[in-house]
Amino acid sequence: MAIYCKKYQNQVRDSKMFGKWYMKARSLRTVSTEELAEEISGTNTVTEADVKAVLSSLKVVMKQKLQAGLSVKLEGIGTFRTTVSCGPAEEEDKLTADNIKAIYVRFAPEKSLDLTTGKRTTKMLAGARIANIDDYAYDPKTKPAQVNP
Repeated sequence: MAIYCKKYQNQVRDSKMFGKWYMKARSLRTVSTEELAEEISGTNTVTEADVKAVLSSLKVVMKQKLQAGLSVKLEGIGTFRTTVSCGPAEEEDKLTADNIKAIYVRFAPEKSLDLTTGKRTTKMLAGARIANIDDYAYDPKTKPAQVNP
């Protein structure tokens, strides 16, 4: 399994880091609900249709819970919660829902603490390696080649 990264150079002229090189994670492609359902059903006795039904229900229930002001924790995966982007008000009593510019869903992956090193690790990425996406002929303007990590 690999996390694919693309090299880029900071081009912001007034930045202290101008000209420095970094890496950004890039996805090769997006996996659909149907692909997930097919793969999940292949690992147990549940049918692909059953998995799709559960994933569809999860989407509906998560939406209801988030819109009710609750956070949703999926054990072993992480927690979803709502956040907002809000414009300012000159006085507290002038601050209303009209100041809200956007509502977002934030995801915080579940982490574990290594007691020997003191480092926190995202459970879903533990053991992943890094690969340079240039090695896989990635072109952001075209659909990436199929790669099975």
